[in-house]
Amino acid sequence: MEEKRYTIGQASGMLGTSSSTVRYYEAKGLLPNLGRTEGSIRTFTDGDLDRMRPI
Repeated sequence: MEEKRYTIGQASGMLGTSSSTVRYYEAKGLLPNLGRTEGSIRTFTDGDLDRMRPI
């Protein structure tokens, strides 16, 4: 079974923050290397969301 993946818009909505905040977390190195689609769109897993919740 393939792990569910979320776009940055979906992930930020689930976290109650903005997409730019999530991009900031990534730029500051607070997130591990995120998955990207062939079109270079960030994708997030449930584990990624769990890591971002306390930030």
